Amino acid sequence: MADLGGTSAYSNKDDSGGTMESFDAATEAIEVAIKELHNQAMRVADRYYLHVNAHGARSTGPESKSKLELTYTIKGNSMEARWQAINWYGPKTNRTRIRKAIARDAKNFTYSEAALKSHAQPWEWPMVRLTETELKYIRRQLNHLIKAVTSMRHAKTLSKITEAKIAEAEKLYEEEG
Repeated sequence: MADLGGTSAYSNKDDSGGTMESFDAATEAIEVAIKELHNQAMRVADRYYLHVNAHGARSTGPESKSKLELTYTIKGNSMEARWQAINWYGPKTNRTRIRKAIARDAKNFTYSEAALKSHAQPWEWPMVRLTETELKYIRRQLNHLIKAVTSMRHAKTLSKITEAKIAEAEKLYEEEG
């Protein structure tokens, strides 16, 4: 078999260590971008909470408190930024809150303005709208990056299978040659 200067004619590996390291490096770079988006989403959520807490400190009563809650969780590479409606029940001295999920459009990765606005206080609506707009774009980016990580893992698996098949073929070729 002729030496082609670093790359086998029958292999997708090169002398620098092969494609497995390339797949790992690409996956690692994507995961760094995912972590950066998680941090960005946390900053967006924190800004919303600072806004709500600042208003809560100077609010005049329970009627003016926010009736929205933004929950942010990270699990592995995925994240969930979820809005919930809060309904308060009971006497003013012993109030209980009940959370109610607000439906999200899974296709567009966002909550409808009408649904959020129906639960938002007038003083918080501009911040809710801004926060949700930013989170929508972060969710979309994350969706693409998570799919990219999955694709890289599948490609790496297929590369391993390809390498095994190529090794088999090279062995047969050498035996016949």
